[in-house]
Amino acid sequence: MEWNTETIKDFENTTKEILQIISDNYIQQGTDNACVVCLHGDLGAGKTTMTQMIGQILGITETINSPTFVIKKFYQTANSVFQKLIHMDAYRLEGEQNLDVFRLDQDFQSANTLMIIEWPEIIESVIQKNAIHIFIEHDGAGRKITFKKTA
Repeated sequence: MEWNTETIKDFENTTKEILQIISDNYIQQGTDNACVVCLHGDLGAGKTTMTQMIGQILGITETINSPTFVIKKFYQTANSVFQKLIHMDAYRLEGEQNLDVFRLDQDFQSANTLMIIEWPEIIESVIQKNAIHIFIEHDGAGRKITFKKTA
Protein backbone atom coordinates (compact mmCIF):
# COMPACT_ATOMS: atom_id res chain seq x y z
CA MET A 1 0.00 0.00 0.00
CA GLU A 2 1.16 3.50 -0.70
CA TRP A 3 0.13 7.01 0.32
CA ASN A 4 1.27 10.47 -0.75
CA THR A 5 0.95 13.24 1.81
CA GLU A 6 1.19 16.96 1.15
CA THR A 7 0.54 18.37 4.62
CA ILE A 8 1.13 17.37 8.22
CA LYS A 9 -2.64 16.72 8.48
CA ASP A 10 -2.38 14.30 5.52
CA PHE A 11 0.55 12.61 7.28
CA GLU A 12 -1.50 12.34 10.48
CA ASN A 13 -4.52 10.87 8.66
CA THR A 14 -2.27 8.36 6.89
CA THR A 15 -0.68 7.41 10.23
CA LYS A 16 -4.17 6.78 11.70
CA GLU A 17 -5.08 4.61 8.73
CA ILE A 18 -1.83 2.65 8.97
CA LEU A 19 -2.24 2.12 12.72
CA GLN A 20 -5.76 0.80 12.15
CA ILE A 21 -4.46 -1.69 9.57
CA ILE A 22 -1.68 -2.75 11.96
CA SER A 23 -4.08 -3.10 14.88
CA ASP A 24 -6.64 -5.13 12.90
CA ASN A 25 -3.91 -7.43 11.62
CA TYR A 26 -2.44 -7.84 15.11
CA ILE A 27 -5.81 -8.83 16.58
CA GLN A 28 -6.33 -11.38 13.79
CA GLN A 29 -2.91 -12.97 14.30
CA GLY A 30 -3.07 -12.97 18.09
CA THR A 31 -1.58 -10.64 20.65
CA ASP A 32 0.79 -13.04 22.41
CA ASN A 33 3.93 -11.46 20.94
CA ALA A 34 4.87 -7.89 20.08
CA CYS A 35 3.87 -6.37 16.77
CA VAL A 36 7.12 -5.10 15.28
CA VAL A 37 6.99 -2.10 12.94
CA CYS A 38 10.18 -1.02 11.18
CA LEU A 39 10.35 2.60 10.05
CA HIS A 40 12.72 3.28 7.16
CA GLY A 41 13.68 6.69 5.85
CA ASP A 42 16.39 9.31 5.61
CA LEU A 43 17.11 11.74 8.44
CA GLY A 44 14.17 14.11 8.73
CA ALA A 45 11.81 11.92 6.71
CA GLY A 46 9.27 11.65 9.53
CA LYS A 47 10.00 8.42 11.41
CA THR A 48 9.88 10.01 14.84
CA THR A 49 6.93 12.19 13.83
CA MET A 50 4.98 9.08 12.84
CA THR A 51 5.90 7.43 16.15
CA GLN A 52 4.75 10.52 18.06
CA MET A 53 1.43 10.48 16.20
CA ILE A 54 0.98 6.77 16.91
CA GLY A 55 1.71 7.47 20.59
CA GLN A 56 -0.96 10.19 20.67
CA ILE A 57 -3.51 7.89 19.04
CA LEU A 58 -2.69 5.20 21.61
CA GLY A 59 -3.30 7.70 24.43
CA ILE A 60 0.27 8.34 25.54
CA THR A 61 0.36 11.74 27.22
CA GLU A 62 4.09 12.08 27.81
CA THR A 63 6.36 13.55 25.15
CA ILE A 64 7.83 11.01 22.76
CA ASN A 65 11.29 11.99 21.57
CA SER A 66 13.67 10.02 19.44
CA PRO A 67 15.59 7.62 21.71
CA THR A 68 18.76 8.11 19.67
CA PHE A 69 21.07 8.18 22.68
CA VAL A 70 19.17 5.88 25.06
CA ILE A 71 18.37 3.51 22.15
CA LYS A 72 15.04 2.27 23.55
CA LYS A 73 12.14 3.77 25.51
CA PHE A 74 8.98 2.23 26.96
CA TYR A 75 5.55 3.85 27.22
CA GLN A 76 2.28 2.67 28.76
CA THR A 77 -0.72 3.41 26.57
CA ALA A 78 -4.44 3.87 27.15
CA ASN A 79 -5.15 1.38 24.35
CA SER A 80 -6.63 -2.08 24.97
CA VAL A 81 -4.85 -3.77 22.04
CA PHE A 82 -1.43 -2.15 22.30
CA GLN A 83 -1.01 -1.62 26.03
CA LYS A 84 2.68 -0.86 25.71
CA LEU A 85 4.74 1.00 23.10
CA ILE A 86 8.45 0.29 22.76
CA HIS A 87 10.29 2.88 20.66
CA MET A 88 13.77 1.90 19.52
CA ASP A 89 16.24 3.89 17.47
CA ALA A 90 19.09 1.76 16.13
CA TYR A 91 20.88 4.68 14.44
CA ARG A 92 23.78 4.84 16.92
CA LEU A 93 24.29 1.10 17.16
CA GLU A 94 27.38 -0.20 15.47
CA GLY A 95 25.83 -3.19 13.80
CA GLU A 96 24.48 -6.16 15.66
CA GLN A 97 27.30 -6.67 18.18
CA ASN A 98 26.26 -6.68 21.83
CA LEU A 99 22.54 -6.50 21.05
CA ASP A 100 21.83 -8.99 23.83
CA VAL A 101 22.11 -6.16 26.38
CA PHE A 102 18.94 -4.66 24.90
CA ARG A 103 16.98 -7.87 25.50
CA LEU A 104 15.16 -7.65 22.20
CA ASP A 105 14.07 -11.28 22.48
CA GLN A 106 12.04 -10.30 25.56
CA ASP A 107 10.58 -7.29 23.76
CA PHE A 108 9.59 -9.42 20.76
CA GLN A 109 7.76 -11.82 23.09
CA SER A 110 5.91 -9.07 24.94
CA ALA A 111 2.13 -9.46 24.63
CA ASN A 112 -0.10 -6.52 23.66
CA THR A 113 2.94 -4.52 22.62
CA LEU A 114 3.70 -2.34 19.62
CA MET A 115 7.42 -2.11 19.01
CA ILE A 116 8.56 0.59 16.58
CA ILE A 117 12.15 0.42 15.35
CA GLU A 118 13.78 3.32 13.54
CA TRP A 119 16.81 2.49 11.38
CA PRO A 120 16.01 -1.27 11.41
CA GLU A 121 18.48 -2.01 8.61
CA ILE A 122 21.27 -1.69 11.19
CA ILE A 123 19.96 -4.70 13.15
CA GLU A 124 18.23 -6.43 10.27
CA SER A 125 19.07 -10.05 11.08
CA VAL A 126 17.50 -9.97 14.56
CA ILE A 127 14.19 -8.47 13.48
CA GLN A 128 11.25 -10.85 13.26
CA LYS A 129 10.48 -12.15 9.79
CA ASN A 130 6.83 -11.11 10.14
CA ALA A 131 7.68 -7.48 10.93
CA ILE A 132 5.83 -4.68 9.18
CA HIS A 133 7.99 -2.29 7.17
CA ILE A 134 7.02 1.33 6.53
CA PHE A 135 9.13 3.41 4.17
CA ILE A 136 8.89 7.21 4.43
CA GLU A 137 10.44 9.19 1.59
CA HIS A 138 10.70 12.89 0.87
CA ASP A 139 8.41 13.73 -2.03
CA GLY A 140 8.71 17.43 -2.80
CA ALA A 141 7.19 19.22 0.18
CA GLY A 142 5.31 16.09 1.19
CA ARG A 143 6.03 12.45 1.88
CA LYS A 144 5.53 9.16 0.10
CA ILE A 145 4.69 6.40 2.58
CA THR A 146 4.85 2.74 1.61
CA PHE A 147 3.51 -0.06 3.81
CA LYS A 148 4.86 -3.60 3.39
CA LYS A 149 3.93 -6.60 5.44
CA THR A 150 6.27 -9.58 5.29
CA ALA A 151 5.65 -13.27 5.95
